[in-house]
Amino acid sequence: MIGRWLARQDSKARQRIRIATKVGTIVSAEGMRTDLSPRTIAEHLSSSLERLDLEHVDLCLSHGPDTQAPIEATLEGFAAVIEAGKVSHIGSCNVTPDQLRDALAASNRLGLPRFEWIQNAYSLLSRTDESELFAICRDHGLGLTPYSPVAGGVLTGKYARDQPPPRDSRLSLRPEGALSSPGTFDSIDRLRQHAAALGVSAGALALAWVAALGHEPPALGHSALAGERRLRMERNPPL
Repeated sequence: MIGRWLARQDSKARQRIRIATKVGTIVSAEGMRTDLSPRTIAEHLSSSLERLDLEHVDLCLSHGPDTQAPIEATLEGFAAVIEAGKVSHIGSCNVTPDQLRDALAASNRLGLPRFEWIQNAYSLLSRTDESELFAICRDHGLGLTPYSPVAGGVLTGKYARDQPPPRDSRLSLRPEGALSSPGTFDSIDRLRQHAAALGVSAGALALAWVAALGHEPPALGHSALAGERRLRMERNPPL
């Protein structure tokens, strides 16, 4: 769908669009795992480019750390696709501070491309990265995309206290423990009160809080990533 949409854009609009894709997730009958060997990086990227009908993407990220492949091998795999002209920049998702430090050190030691962008979960309910990872990104000039800024919809207030999530909701499909704390609903109630005082929804306030992250000194270049599970068609969709 994205490839067909891109093909309809004129050259001026296309110049303003940056395309990112991810590699490394293997889904099989045994479950899901991460494989960031050079071969898998090349295969997954080629498949993504074919689906998008593109020869190149601006950014390629790993879905998450590979606990089996050495980080050096992963970086060599990314270096190969950059050298082939298929990717401009690389990044990683769901990394810990130690994993990111190890990757940056390996890039520096071996003269390999380094991760330039990080994508981790971050919201009012998930703030672990504030203690170390944000500082690493600032110190090394890395970009950051916080994903799940409304905690899978939890911070919108659509889940009721002492009631199971709706059958077709994100939380029912991917229960991630966001509502496991007894104080979570108390916190959401306080968020609703603050949002009401500002005349906005709880979800909008939670998203704005994440979006304002880069305004705090020292500045941290970032963008917030919100997802949509249902396809919504518009007669004249905006660019």
